[in-house]
Amino acid sequence: MKTEMLRLSPKSFTPGDLARPAEILRQGGIVAVPTDTVYGFMIAEKDPTSGERLNLLKGREKNQALITFLSNRESVFRYIHKLPLLAERLTKIYWPGPLTIIVRDSVGQKRSFRVPGFPMTRELIKQIEYPILSTSANRNKEPEAFTAEEVEKRFSGELEFILDGGDCPLKVPSTLIEIESDHYRILREGDVTLEMIEKQRQYKLVFVCTGNICRSPMAMAITQSLLSNHYHLASPTRLAQAGFQIESAGLEVSDELPINVKAKEALATLHYPIPENHSSKAVQWKQIKEAKQVFVMTQEHRQELLLRWPEFREKIQTLSPTDINDPYRTSQETYLQCALQIELCVKQIVEKLCA
Repeated sequence: MKTEMLRLSPKSFTPGDLARPAEILRQGGIVAVPTDTVYGFMIAEKDPTSGERLNLLKGREKNQALITFLSNRESVFRYIHKLPLLAERLTKIYWPGPLTIIVRDSVGQKRSFRVPGFPMTRELIKQIEYPILSTSANRNKEPEAFTAEEVEKRFSGELEFILDGGDCPLKVPSTLIEIESDHYRILREGDVTLEMIEKQRQYKLVFVCTGNICRSPMAMAITQSLLSNHYHLASPTRLAQAGFQIESAGLEVSDELPINVKAKEALATLHYPIPENHSSKAVQWKQIKEAKQVFVMTQEHRQELLLRWPEFREKIQTLSPTDINDPYRTSQETYLQCALQIELCVKQIVEKLCA
């Protein structure tokens, strides 16, 4: 077998330049391609035995699992109805890039997915109407290949085509993480580290008002309920296991007080669970530092927080474009209107978090 080779510039290629490797993939051939991590083999999954050639080429068991390469993040939903929460967060940040996830597909089978961080390779995948299976372009237990020349030296005459896109920039295999429901394990750590994964697993939102007995606990309760419903959790108490921390605090808190009775009634009217064992707490520097986002009720609240901790300017914002005024010592109807205003804003936040 003669192995063809084509060198293209990663910065100046056109979709038409990939016509030949695309044709070979459609015919069932193997193409070696560059990625941001290492060179890899690709084959179109035209039938259940398509991947066997890759495994045989690598010198490993013919039924060993392979990675499904995707051209973009949205393509994963051809195979899976909904990603686990951590997978959803990680893929939003690290796809395209050096991250491979193992999750259960729509029929309950474990499957590996990756969107490689190399535009040329993604464009090639995009042009193929079949799923694309991939594995690193090296023999089993031998070093990875970081250049097309290395692939040619090892495999010339054993595959149909090598797409030369220059050196792989990262020169380390992708991070391989298996995610099941609320749990994960790293099978191979690459450029996406354990520390980076843990940082994304924990997403803290903090709502701040004046006394932490009306507005901020209502915002907290509504957010917890909406997120729980979105991720089909049995109760808001499961949010912590799923990586969410939703907290509330106050700028002027002297005593630990329960949530205001009228605030409870407003939540009940809107069919939101009432926070159990809530007691008002003063906002703390550490709490703001750990938060991804901090929402205050008024511009005055924001200015007060910025006076205390100006280093957190980017994450502190008002919940609503207009002030959400304090309903304390007003009518039950005012509390309900306040809760409705908070609910409208929180729904927009949750929609963005879950988009």
